[in-house]
Amino acid sequence: MQQSNFGTQHAMITNTLSRYAWAYDMNEMDLMNQCFAREARVIFPSGPQCGREAVVGELRRMRASYGPQQTPWHVISNVFVQTLTPNEAAVKSWFSFGIKDKGEPMELNSFGWYDDIFVAEDGDWRVSTRRVLANDQR
Repeated sequence: MQQSNFGTQHAMITNTLSRYAWAYDMNEMDLMNQCFAREARVIFPSGPQCGREAVVGELRRMRASYGPQQTPWHVISNVFVQTLTPNEAAVKSWFSFGIKDKGEPMELNSFGWYDDIFVAEDGDWRVSTRRVLANDQR
């Protein structure tokens, strides 16, 4: 694969991760549909969810647990595209997650990494499978 094409694909994948964080944190959950493939499978603490509607539904349920004075906050970094084909990419990225209560300092709740498979769908890269792991898990 040409380096310039790899750079473009990497940027598109990174943008999907950023869109995910923005959608969740800013409670713009309609953007989540653009983050996950139609046949997405995500393993949540509450159990696996299959299909975009189920995945986004679980994220909406989780997001609704925060009060109006609370803002969840994702920081996603070190996006490593491990393998890339025209239709699929294996991607690892670090995250830190905190909750900001209005008028209070940010409280960091968790650190870890996403183990994702992205697929090319409808002209963009979307998460097809996701495992959320603690920083000491492999």
